[in-house]
Amino acid sequence: MQKLTGDGWHGALQVEQVNEQISALIAEADVEEVHQRLVHGSRRHLSELGVLIRRLQSAGVELPAPK
Repeated sequence: MQKLTGDGWHGALQVEQVNEQISALIAEADVEEVHQRLVHGSRRHLSELGVLIRRLQSAGVELPAPK
């Protein structure tokens, strides 16, 4: 598993759990919920959010523009 945060395994496990949740939401086409999870992420997880955004875009999901 790739460690994406400076928080050690705990942070990497959190990223993996978020990735699984986002993948499930994509499968359910719940774009608004995906967007809300991305919007409410903390600064500490910005790099992970970037990865998730790229995954969403590569899956063909069009996210609403930030307000």
